[in-house]
Amino acid sequence: MMSMLAGASLIYGPGMLDSGLIMDPALLVADADIIAMLKYSQKGLPVNDDALCLDVIKEVGIKGEYLSSPHTFQYFKTEQSVPKMMVRDSRDDWEANGSLNMYDHSIAKAKEILAETPKEIVPLAVRQEINALITECEVDWKD
Repeated sequence: MMSMLAGASLIYGPGMLDSGLIMDPALLVADADIIAMLKYSQKGLPVNDDALCLDVIKEVGIKGEYLSSPHTFQYFKTEQSVPKMMVRDSRDDWEANGSLNMYDHSIAKAKEILAETPKEIVPLAVRQEINALITECEVDWKD
């Protein structure tokens, strides 16, 4: 986390256990959720008249609440990190939904992802060309 907050653009190790000898798909999903929250925090906070909302602060005062403010309602869904795997329900709701923790949610999501038909990211012609280059290099290295 500290390296990312310092500006690193590469995160090494999501999903890895035992110094990378083992890969855990559920841990990868959980790590991706944490990384998304870190990336959200890395983008920083806007500092402008609308974001500072000094007029709302003056209107509400020190004894008021901001939850019913139209300004809060306008921004509350976009101005916070919303994790997908981490559970933020109330304890009662969490228990009613099976008391699953973040790792349990991540296991289910990893199984869902692995069950999907993989999307073709690299076209067949490019994959064939890459495989031909690998084969050529393997032959050259054997000599």
